[in-house]
Amino acid sequence: MKPYLESEPDRYCRLFPPSQSPVRPEGLVKLGSAMIDNGGDVSNPPPPDEYLADAGYTYFGQFLDHELTQMDPLVDPVKNLAEDVENRQTPPLDLSHLYGGGPAKEPQLYEEDGARLRVGRSGNGHSFDVYVDPKNHQPVLADSRSRENIMLRQMVAVFARLHNAAVKQVITFEEARSWVTWQFQYLVVEDYLRRLLDASVYKKVFVKKDFHFEWKKFSIPIEFAVAAMRHGHSMVRSNYLFPGENDQSLKSILDRSNKKGELEDSWRIAWGLFFQGAGGSGFTMTSRPIDTLVSKPLHDLSRLTLQLFTVSKMRVVPDRVRIALPVLTLLRGEKFQLPSGQNVANEFGVKELTTAELLRPRGKTAPQGPILEEYELLTKTPLWYYILKESEVRSNGSYLGSVGSHVMAETIAAALRYDPNSYWNTAPPRGTWPLPWQIGGTTVRIYTLMELFSYSSLF
Repeated sequence: MKPYLESEPDRYCRLFPPSQSPVRPEGLVKLGSAMIDNGGDVSNPPPPDEYLADAGYTYFGQFLDHELTQMDPLVDPVKNLAEDVENRQTPPLDLSHLYGGGPAKEPQLYEEDGARLRVGRSGNGHSFDVYVDPKNHQPVLADSRSRENIMLRQMVAVFARLHNAAVKQVITFEEARSWVTWQFQYLVVEDYLRRLLDASVYKKVFVKKDFHFEWKKFSIPIEFAVAAMRHGHSMVRSNYLFPGENDQSLKSILDRSNKKGELEDSWRIAWGLFFQGAGGSGFTMTSRPIDTLVSKPLHDLSRLTLQLFTVSKMRVVPDRVRIALPVLTLLRGEKFQLPSGQNVANEFGVKELTTAELLRPRGKTAPQGPILEEYELLTKTPLWYYILKESEVRSNGSYLGSVGSHVMAETIAAALRYDPNSYWNTAPPRGTWPLPWQIGGTTVRIYTLMELFSYSSLF
């Protein structure tokens, strides 16, 4: 079937008709405020075949999100129409948020040879940070959001170094960009989505190639940008471990993101702490479950921290105002008149969540049920909340449920198949993917994110 509303590539489309049943804003404020993880017992013991994703998947998801969508969270939709709101990213998975406009248009991102990306230098001779301008001490980035947190910033640096390794191997900038982009696309499909989507939905879309939507002109769906892709908000932990038993709160990590200058060695990530098997310590952190609770620090974002997420350069809110990210996400979904979770479930032929499932508490916290009842949200549940609740009650937060998986899968599969330069549409045949890399004096193929970040110390 066709999407409900197509748009130009630099705008957003709609998969489904907009909601005609407005929700009272005060109900969304109460619901978002109740979605708080205070650090208590929030997860039931998972069944043996279900386990939480490694912490690194949270930030690879953010890396992917930045690749496909850029929307200022504080700019109101115009007329509530998706096609009126600019997407400052390109619909293909072309790593535009890493490469920018290329060496000719954005030379500040590149070395003098016009082929290699600039990367940071550390005191021990190994690069782990992005390049920082020695004059103004600010990171030099194609997408300013890449400095939102320490984890994302260093992930961007890994891909920049991978590009430079590709330049050594295939010589030209364009060839190197293609290799890195294809590798990125492969990891999105074969590792990230395989890990976080419902297995039956993944098989339907990525194995059987049974697609629900066909576009004449592909653009990113608003349901993906404002709801499904934001499942990652719930995966964010309240603290992260760095080498040397350096346990840092999310607040301190976000505060460091506001500061100028190169990252200190104490902030260097040991990727084995974020991806099991990527080296170093035998301990690997997991993400939070995908559920209707969000870490407490994301309920208390300062103006400076929020500025990292925005496109505009103006002062977005007064200093005294604190922002709760779940509240902001729910209100924006309502502004865009996103369809309810129930409507999307019906469109995809998925069994709706029952009233009992929607009212089921998460651990001993989450007093959300009475709010859903009071504001009549049990039959018209906000799509973002519904996607999180579906994961919570049907897969214990280990991976997305059917509704969230369908929106994610349809969007990313379309981004690949409507791009003539994607690895789906480009020789060599898919059977030879991923491409061979010369790393550490040997030939390797990178099948997983764990392998990418394990090898990252060698390039």
